[in-house]
Amino acid sequence: ASRETDGEGRHAMRTFEKGVECETLSCGSGAVAVAKVLQDALAYNGPVHLIAPGGVLKVWTDAADVTWLAGPVAKPFIGEFTK
Repeated sequence: ASRETDGEGRHAMRTFEKGVECETLSCGSGAVAVAKVLQDALAYNGPVHLIAPGGVLKVWTDAADVTWLAGPVAKPFIGEFTK
């Protein structure tokens, strides 16, 4: 993630996932981790908006200390197994 924003308070984020062995469009656990680090580093309590290749993600923690993640959902590909 970047400490710099896009002028609207959103931070860029890219993820490389083990097992996939390449960059992915988005990663939920990665987004939550990035948001927590940014919140700690910037002493910021509001929602964090992240720009991932798959779209903009929003991460926030509610009054019960539960962390939430919201963003676009899309089917990136369709495949078929053959024998």
